[in-house]
Amino acid sequence: MVMEPQEYLEIACKIAEVIDKGQTSIPVDKLKEPWIRTAISRSYYSAFLKARRKTSLEHEETAKVHSMVINKLREKGYYQTANRLAELRNLRNNADYDTHLTITIQKLKWAISTAKYIHQALEIIPMD
Repeated sequence: MVMEPQEYLEIACKIAEVIDKGQTSIPVDKLKEPWIRTAISRSYYSAFLKARRKTSLEHEETAKVHSMVINKLREKGYYQTANRLAELRNLRNNADYDTHLTITIQKLKWAISTAKYIHQALEIIPMD
């Protein structure tokens, strides 16, 4: 079975919903920030993987592929989509690597909203 990028976004949305409603057997207060960080990462990867597919860079295997995708979107004139993906990547880097920063539910909601925007924008972009 092929994993679709949209599925990562669905997981991020579910995590946000569970945190908001406190509907979990996991102690949400104790693990709230790790869940938020995880969902931000999933939001980014949902958008990144779809953008990587649209830019025909799926077979790139270096860490530089993230900036390559953003740059290719800019080269094609999709500046707003590229900029949003870059902003989402920065937040994902903060969530994954900068443990001294506090990452809030508001940032998660922004990440989900931004990922949804990127998904919609990519729908109208032709494949390379």
